[in-house]
Amino acid sequence: MSLPDRRAQRRESTHRAISAAALQLIVEQGAEGLSVAELARRAGVSRRTVFNHYSSIEEAAVAQTLWELDELSETIPLPQIPDDAALPVVVARLVEAFVLSPASLELILRLSALSRELRSHPAVAQWGQRTVEHAVGILTERTARLRPGADLLQVRILCLSLVAACAAALDDPARCAGPGGTPSEDMGRLRERTLGALRLLAGLPPDLGAPADSG
Repeated sequence: MSLPDRRAQRRESTHRAISAAALQLIVEQGAEGLSVAELARRAGVSRRTVFNHYSSIEEAAVAQTLWELDELSETIPLPQIPDDAALPVVVARLVEAFVLSPASLELILRLSALSRELRSHPAVAQWGQRTVEHAVGILTERTARLRPGADLLQVRILCLSLVAACAAALDDPARCAGPGGTPSEDMGRLRERTLGALRLLAGLPPDLGAPADSG
């Protein structure tokens, strides 16, 4: 490996270490009174290095959620969908596969916690839009793999609509799912309600069970 490659690899590793520590810090301690010194300690870097990579702890935490979305999407097989299925059904099935993935619940819980903690932050709308756009990009790419000839504008509109619907549903588990359980239990109930909404939007029966994998 050449010296420039090693430097790039080291920078990427530092970038990821800071973002992972930032998300964990906010989830554990909340968004008030965040300490750059504590973030630097957890990431094993200096305060100066933190600001060389990110403008704030919050920005670093948002970056981590985008990476986790990428990594999670790579672990979820494309579902088996009939060739004659309508485009809304294809997109809904892809979202359904993500929501039903066992690994998705932990990420959804962290995203929900981060959303609540950063609700009053001046840049929260920008970060929320960035996360939605990132998710739409992942979903659009996966849809294109299943329907390579589909109209790209239609695909994007469908993906944006379903991702925005999921984001709205997952934004406040306590309000949407109802009190009385642990966060995981509340989110589990909310996940089922979200799936029901996706099926309605796609014109599917309300309960079809887990979609089959393509592999």
